Amino acid sequence: MTAELTGKLLVLTEDPVELAKALPVYPGGLIEELDPLPDGNVLVSGRWNRADPTAGVLGILNPATGQVEVSFFTPSVPGHLERGATQAGWTTSDVRGDTIATMFAFSDTIYLYGTAGQLYDKIPFNSAFVVAEVAPEDFEGPVGWMRHHSQALEIEWLEDGRFLIQYIGGTKDLPSTELETRYHTLLLARDGSALGEVVDGPRFHIVAGTGELIFQDPESIEPNRLIVANLR
Repeated sequence: MTAELTGKLLVLTEDPVELAKALPVYPGGLIEELDPLPDGNVLVSGRWNRADPTAGVLGILNPATGQVEVSFFTPSVPGHLERGATQAGWTTSDVRGDTIATMFAFSDTIYLYGTAGQLYDKIPFNSAFVVAEVAPEDFEGPVGWMRHHSQALEIEWLEDGRFLIQYIGGTKDLPSTELETRYHTLLLARDGSALGEVVDGPRFHIVAGTGELIFQDPESIEPNRLIVANLR
């Protein structure tokens, strides 16, 4: 399934060539990810909306009716982070069976939800990449602030129960630049304990069906040069 934003329409299609269904845009804000659910519905991961901060950023979309049947997960954004969250307040999610693992970009917690929006668990963790409690104004505005801090970009719930999280952005000691985007990868156990971190590494793309991890080759400017990695 692919998604295409066309004005105020979200178009869902199983065939990228032939558009199958045009649906109203997700009310929670900009759409970040779509994940199919076992019951045929679709999990929509949206972006925090400063105009409606109490809106749920996750939604269960019924493709047959075009309706969001339930929305949930309202991230808490401190006032001094609102400007940054307006630009980078996305969510990332992964699904295992009928359970959703999700993260807010500035959060140090994984949230586990059921497909009806019920909260199962919160898994806090520690990482050097989690955004600090520092206002964007202290770094010459949101852009300067984002160069010195990282946001969670992608979460993968691995078959063995571990979590792989990739962050994008700089760190306190290793700021990003206009010409260079930095990626950092964190591996967590199911209970949130850190198993390993890679600072300023390659961009993560996907977990292959074989369980191998696919990364972008950082030494190549060609988009089709990939690295295959295995977890131990």
